Amino acid sequence: MPSGWSPISGGYIDPTGVTLTVTTQPTNNVKDNTDNLLVVTATLKGTNTPVPHLRIDGLTVLNNQGSPAGAIAFDTNLPQYTDGIRGQATVHFKIGKPGAYYLVVSSMLDGQPGSSAKTGKFNVKNQ
Repeated sequence: MPSGWSPISGGYIDPTGVTLTVTTQPTNNVKDNTDNLLVVTATLKGTNTPVPHLRIDGLTVLNNQGSPAGAIAFDTNLPQYTDGIRGQATVHFKIGKPGAYYLVVSSMLDGQPGSSAKTGKFNVKNQ
């Protein structure tokens, strides 16, 4: 190598060393609306360094104690992968039951479970 150049080598990122953050929260909306989305950002813990190719593969719905309980998110575009520039991925979803919700987004990295992130509360109303 030319003088002064550093060698480039690969490395391993431990999935537990990645912080997943919901950077664009879901907004209040109506049931069955396809405009629901959230953006998650993956960074190395304690830094602003983006983590590319983190697989966003799970979306869990929390809350809504009504009947029938346990509304689900459907028509999601999962899995999604974080990009190499900002470490971000956009997840689209729709919820078919009115109520107040939180979502938990989960991830995988090289086949191992990664971190998860919880959204703030948002409301889904009837038309």
